[in-house]
Amino acid sequence: MSFKIFISSVQKEFAKERKWLADYIRKDAILGRFFDVFLFEEVPAQERNAAGVYLDEVAESDIYLGILGSLYGNVNAKGVSATEQEYNEAGKRHKERICFVLKVDKREQKQERFVEKVNAEIVRKSFSTYDVLRTAVYAALANFLVSREYINVLPFDASKNAGITLKDLSITKIRSFVKT
Repeated sequence: MSFKIFISSVQKEFAKERKWLADYIRKDAILGRFFDVFLFEEVPAQERNAAGVYLDEVAESDIYLGILGSLYGNVNAKGVSATEQEYNEAGKRHKERICFVLKVDKREQKQERFVEKVNAEIVRKSFSTYDVLRTAVYAALANFLVSREYINVLPFDASKNAGITLKDLSITKIRSFVKT
């Protein structure tokens, strides 16, 4: 099973971090097995409206991964940034929303309001450097996998095995194991 992650942020503010995170997730031995990453900047040129492309991609994703900094970004006719539109679409479609907020002294006013909205709706994490962001993303994605039982953090003998009964045990195999 592979889950699709939509990485969302103001592209010009986090261009390097977006690329680094996508590469990190794709190349990590564990995360790369469970997650595919979507970055808007990797979409080829085409005759489609940009907003239509990124909102469709949010709809097709399992996880919205938002990175919020000091900039709000370009706005549509209603005055809403692409990042906030993507966040809203993910919420409307009941996608897993994981957000990380850069520690800064000052934000644009609309961005401050957006960060306050995120704070009121979900648990988010702060970061100050790329290394802190990468570690927080890893922890959040690992938690996602654990909560859905794709990975197990319990010792083998303490983990549950749904559907297994005593009838499933083989006396022959148990004897062989004990002899060994």
